[in-house]
Amino acid sequence: MRVYVHTHGCRLNAAESRHWIEELESQGLTVTEKMDETVNVAIVNSCAVTDEAESKCRQSIRQIIRIQPEVGLIITGCMVERNPQALLRAHHRLLILGNGEKHRLVTHIRDLARGKIIAPIIRPILAKEDFTLPCVLEKDYPKRYNLKIQEGCDFGCSYCIIPRLRGKGRSRDFGNLLEDARIHVQKGVKEIVLTGINVGLYGNDSKHLSDVITALNDLPGLERI
Repeated sequence: MRVYVHTHGCRLNAAESRHWIEELESQGLTVTEKMDETVNVAIVNSCAVTDEAESKCRQSIRQIIRIQPEVGLIITGCMVERNPQALLRAHHRLLILGNGEKHRLVTHIRDLARGKIIAPIIRPILAKEDFTLPCVLEKDYPKRYNLKIQEGCDFGCSYCIIPRLRGKGRSRDFGNLLEDARIHVQKGVKEIVLTGINVGLYGNDSKHLSDVITALNDLPGLERI
């Protein structure tokens, strides 16, 4: 099975997409960097921070369908949270996953590729709870790695829609993120970029952002944070 991942928006989206790619590859699926007629499932990780960002996401969706009309299409990310109903007729083989469900994205791919119809999965409330992510790495990694440590934001700035799309601030398990970093540094990563919606809100098991930086600084082989 061949899977194509198209990512819009921030470094956090990039970090999430990278996790999906690593998990897909660990299960024996082929992830391609080019969309063509051989792709079985295409994933669009969307952005909704501005109208222009949404427009670019819709353009990508149309382009994917033009290239492969029978592709199984998964749309996830912030655009889904803002206006899911507008996406329901985008394609006849479509799965829409809200931000509260996209961590299970990989489990849906085989069903979608087989033509199974899956109802849109959008959770209206994202639970304010800490989380873990899989630490999977099947091949050598580029020298820079976006490490997701946090999600959501507790502030309600009048100009920003993101807290409504990503939910309240939530932090990644401290041991889990350190293990993720350690695995990637052992594979050759030299620079780690801490990613999140508001990384200053990080807090897990009495650990804060300064503790994350201190622990990463002690990793042999890591040159830049």
